[in-house]
Amino acid sequence: PDQTEKQEEHTMGQSAASNHRNLPNVTYASKQNTLAATSGFILGTAAVSNTTFVHSIVLSERSAVARTATLRVVRSGGVDDATSDIFQAVALASTEVLQIDFAEPGLILNAGDSLKGLASAATAVNYVVNYSTER
Repeated sequence: PDQTEKQEEHTMGQSAASNHRNLPNVTYASKQNTLAATSGFILGTAAVSNTTFVHSIVLSERSAVARTATLRVVRSGGVDDATSDIFQAVALASTEVLQIDFAEPGLILNAGDSLKGLASAATAVNYVVNYSTER
């Protein structure tokens, strides 16, 4: 079953952005959904002038069975396969929650890049990605 993706965005003005890398116009957002059993799109940067900074990813195993999750960054023009994996087959025990934090400025996605993921079973692993976009 296809789940509806949830996303929240908050635009910060000059003073709030100055607390985060002194950028004049930054949008902060969180995105959550469920990983599929095949590689699927999580987050990307479509606009040429935008850069996305992934600050953290939370994975949660929501079934009664241990699962694995794989995250990959497919660079613009790259291949969506194991050569793009940044976390490969990360083991998650039943109902385990794992938070991955990236040091400032974060995992950088430039124009055409995408963050993708998959799980060992569909509908078993949820994710939340916290990120900001520089415009």
